[in-house]
Amino acid sequence: MKPVIAIIKSSNLIYHLCADFEYILALKRCGADVKFVKNADEATRCDGILFTGGSDITPSFYNEEKTDKCGKTNAKRDETEKKIFDEFYKTGKPIFGICRGMQFINVCLGGSVYQDITDIQKEKHKDSAKMFNNYHEVKIEKESLLSDIFGKEEITVNSTHHQAVKTLGEKLKTAAVSHDGFIESYESSSHPFCVGVQWHPEHIFRKDDLQRKLIEMFVKSCKK
Repeated sequence: MKPVIAIIKSSNLIYHLCADFEYILALKRCGADVKFVKNADEATRCDGILFTGGSDITPSFYNEEKTDKCGKTNAKRDETEKKIFDEFYKTGKPIFGICRGMQFINVCLGGSVYQDITDIQKEKHKDSAKMFNNYHEVKIEKESLLSDIFGKEEITVNSTHHQAVKTLGEKLKTAAVSHDGFIESYESSSHPFCVGVQWHPEHIFRKDDLQRKLIEMFVKSCKK
């Protein structure tokens, strides 16, 4: 039987178009079924959960004032996802965060994010024209789950973000970094599978076997 992976339902039509054509396609092709959920009760009945990309996180969620560098936020989404995360985390079931999802999980565990990295980055982290292409190099930390999956010290990914993890949340450890020092992936040292990546494997898994292996590892973890 295929594992069922939760994606949180949104009223944003563009979000759902993206989810249908990218996140869902990637998960289904890697062996999972997908269910849109509206609350923690629905989510915790699933075998795993994916926190997806989207709008910036409301800065008050990580105890900061919003600056003019911060983009559009959605406090209602943040509140809904926080409630779902808190309950789902208790189950010990697999949790995967992509881009904004990575940042959000980190905030839920007490971490923070840079509201904008444009003025402090030393290489390009956002290029929407290259969203479906590998152009951005990241270094993989030894003795990490990513190292086990990829078997490499460095990989090239896609990248389209202007925010990034600043301080890590509780019991999270760095799994990959960019050449200019930003955290590109983390994993939990206490949760069975809680992984975040700053890039978008769902956009490139069809031509990048390494990214397909990453998604397959998440799906495999949801079967246990």
